[in-house]
Order: sequence, then structure tokens, then C-alpha cells
Amino acid sequence: MNKPDAWIEVVIPSAPEAMEVVSNFLFEMGSCGCEEGSYQIKAFFPADFQATHLQQRLAKYIGSLRGMGFSVGDPVFRKIPAEDWGSRWRENFKAVRVTSRIVVKPPWETLKTSSAMVVDIMPRMAFGTGTHETTRLALELLEVHLRPTDAVLDIGTGSGILAIVAGRLASVTVLVLDSDPDAVRNAKENTILNQVEDRVKIVCGSVDCLKRGAFDLVVANIDRKVLKDLLPKLKRLTKHDSRFIVSGILDSERQEMEEAFFTSGYRVVELRQKNEWLGYHVQWMPTK
Repeated sequence: MNKPDAWIEVVIPSAPEAMEVVSNFLFEMGSCGCEEGSYQIKAFFPADFQATHLQQRLAKYIGSLRGMGFSVGDPVFRKIPAEDWGSRWRENFKAVRVTSRIVVKPPWETLKTSSAMVVDIMPRMAFGTGTHETTRLALELLEVHLRPTDAVLDIGTGSGILAIVAGRLASVTVLVLDSDPDAVRNAKENTILNQVEDRVKIVCGSVDCLKRGAFDLVVANIDRKVLKDLLPKLKRLTKHDSRFIVSGILDSERQEMEEAFFTSGYRVVELRQKNEWLGYHVQWMPTK
């Protein structure tokens, strides 16, 4: 599905102590991204999103927060062209150390360091510049659990950052899947920038287009609903002792997701958390 030509920007004045709960609500409502300022939150929704429904739900939620003593102002809605949002991210994207070993930067910025792996990411509309907690969690877990000979499947790659790091950390083969043509184009661009295009194959589609698989490690930075639908499909794509690194899960969704892991035959090996976001490393435990 193509990216929309415009977005709905929602600006909500908020005291710092209310930002986390407001951000959580906005993501649960379907926000594609949030920016937290000193005393306000900006959230972005596709222009075809049901704005009236969002306004009603948001007004009710803010009212309940005020009833609990939180200082939250009235939201302001406006429609913005897609290129304006893309420009906003490009203007704000600077070199950032996302893990102890990895620095992510835009290609136009020069950075000299011998103590880190430097990854160039061209910031476009695809998700994944390393600044969000979910991306950092996935990269941290990838650093620890990637094995030199792993065959890796990256689902919903966005900018391609996880696949690129996997290709840079070890001589692994990586198959990338994303159903968004814009993300596929951006991921291909970024693999070339980082000289890993020989090890990273990028396909526009979903796991349903894979007839068979022999993957050792699956990585995915996706939301809860997509992940739950995905779990039962992974077994036919992976080896008997495969592992799964997943991020994009809210702390409020922890019990639901861990029950889904167990039901699908996975055990949690490691759990990490940054603010309200969770990242998991799980292993498939096949029945004997």
C-alpha cells in the first residue's frame, strides 16, 4: 500500500507527566509517529484516517485524564502535505549512537570514529532512523543474539536498518520483506549506501509470498496486531531451533504478547525495555 499524499497532524498541549500516557493512547489509536516537545505532543495519522472518530475518542480520553488531575490541553488538528512531514524528519535527523557499538547518521553528515560501526540511513518516509526506542531495542538484541552463520528474515523492514546492521555485523544472508513499495525503495537505497546489497535481498510482499524457508533468525519491529497474526506463520519459514527478535510492543501489551508467544510455541529468552516500549528475543520450542 502506498503512503498517503497528506497527513493529519494532531498537536496536544501536555504537562510532562502526562506525555507517556497520551503517547501510548495515540499509538493505540493508529498514530504513525509522535514527537514530544517540552509541553506538547505532535502525532501524525494518514489523511484518510477517521478524523471524527479520533476527535471523539481523544476528547473522551483527555477528559478522563483531567479527571485524574493531569494537565492536558485541547487537541488541534490540521492537514499537512506528506513532503512536509518528510522534511521535518530530515531536518531533525542527526548522528546518534543507538547502541554501545552502532552510530546511525544521515549520509550527508561526516563522522570520523574508529570505536563504532557507522550506518548511513537516508531519512525518507520509511520508519527506522534509530532514534525511536523500538528500533534501538531491536538493534541491541540483534547485536547480542546474531550468530555469524545465521540466515536472517527481516519482516516489515522500513528503512532497512535492521537488515543492514545484520549484514554489517556478520557475513549473514538477509531476506527483507515489506509490503510498502516506498519502504522497499528506501531500504534498497540504504543497502547500497552501506555496501551490503550483495548480502541483503529485498522483496515487496508479505510472508505469504514465501513458499518455504530455512531461517535461523527472524527480526521484526512491528505493532502488536500484525505480530500476533504473524506468529503462527513463522514455523514453516524457520528451522527447528529458530529465534525471533521483535520490538514495537507497549508495556501495556506485555501480558497479551507473552501469552501469544507461549500459545505459538515460543519461550522468552530475553526481555528489554525502554520507557513504555518492549523488545523480545524468543526461541521456538517445537513439540516433540
